[in-house]
Amino acid sequence: MCWSWPLVSVLVLCSLLSVGTVRTAPCQTCRRLTDRFIKGLERTANKNFGGGNTAWEEEKLAKYARSETRLLEIVEAACDKTDFDCNRLLEQIEDQVETWWFHRLQTAGGSRPVRLAVH
Repeated sequence: MCWSWPLVSVLVLCSLLSVGTVRTAPCQTCRRLTDRFIKGLERTANKNFGGGNTAWEEEKLAKYARSETRLLEIVEAACDKTDFDCNRLLEQIEDQVETWWFHRLQTAGGSRPVRLAVH
């Protein structure tokens, strides 16, 4: 759970950004995005590339748990297509999310699969 705090912190701080005219409060948008991202982590926790040969995939493509494929699945489902505020916020913090995923999450998770304990 410790590794999820940097992401939550980034999302909370990003909610303070000026996002122009918004239909919902920035904090609500940030909370909604954070909740959906965490649900995406949980939803994809036990998935794999789905090719049928997991050993080959992990050797040639790397581990699904820390892959760009998994990140894209999570991010693409994080906002509804019609939720302009959520999509705009996600676009603004995309670089921070990618940095967290590829650098901080990698070092926090080590070689173990990513698991999330939400209380």
